[in-house]
Amino acid sequence: MITGETSNQQSVEVAGAAVSIAAGGPHMRQTHRAVLIGMAVAALAATGLVSPPTAQAGPNCTPDAVTAGLKAALGSPAPVGTPYSCAKTVYPGAKLRVAGSHGGAGGGCTANFLFRGSNDRIYLGTAGHCTLAATNMDGDRGEFRDPAMGALVQDGNGTQIGRVEYAIQQGDFDIALIRLRQGITYDTALPHWGPVTGINGTTSGSPIELRWVGHGTGVGNVLYARSGLALGMPDANQVYALGAIAPGDSGGPVVDGNGKAIGVNVAIGASLNPTGVQIITRLAPQLEKARHKTGITFTLLR
Repeated sequence: MITGETSNQQSVEVAGAAVSIAAGGPHMRQTHRAVLIGMAVAALAATGLVSPPTAQAGPNCTPDAVTAGLKAALGSPAPVGTPYSCAKTVYPGAKLRVAGSHGGAGGGCTANFLFRGSNDRIYLGTAGHCTLAATNMDGDRGEFRDPAMGALVQDGNGTQIGRVEYAIQQGDFDIALIRLRQGITYDTALPHWGPVTGINGTTSGSPIELRWVGHGTGVGNVLYARSGLALGMPDANQVYALGAIAPGDSGGPVVDGNGKAIGVNVAIGASLNPTGVQIITRLAPQLEKARHKTGITFTLLR
């Protein structure tokens, strides 16, 4: 069972010591050996199928100088975001450096949602292949639990925030759960898009707008907050969508227009997926899979 729990801007951190984590890594698994094909948000918005982004409450984040300049140039209170400066150490959409484990190379990825474990520890999600994959073309790497000495994880400033306790890259499953160090400050809302309101586990053939944030190479520096279109969500495990993503967006959070968590950005491709180029692994099945492996129930914080 997956439940929702209210928890805004709480504190779980400790002095973070910088650690050495290998740079590089796959950043985003290329499912079906497909190539990167991105569709810009502006083009989707022009069709009328995806609404322009609107600013909402975020995790004590303020637009950086570049974003402020865009606001002035566009005369808009809510440009599509470039990176924000945030008061908390971790939050959905934060930049991460993940060490490799179980033969994986590790690399730079994006954080997704926060969870409270039934063991009363706080966990942060990212993609499993961020720690497990050895190359860009890796397939299944397995499922692992490392309760004591999992892969080290840093935030974008080099602060050690915790270790990967659970990771999977197998079939439709691709998630890692990072046990945060005591005292790490966190927030549960997405910069620009606002609070997470629950989990959307429904299946439907109707088009739906999706929203996300991420640090994809190139695109993440220009369009930190983005939106796209899924022509439907008939699969309980994965969603295929039209959206602009790139390596580095791996692990990032995807929500619907009501702030409910859809899942995690994990791959880019198109050749075998006629419904889209952005591959999202849905959140609810991932958490249930993790519960079976670890014995821990992971409750979404919101």
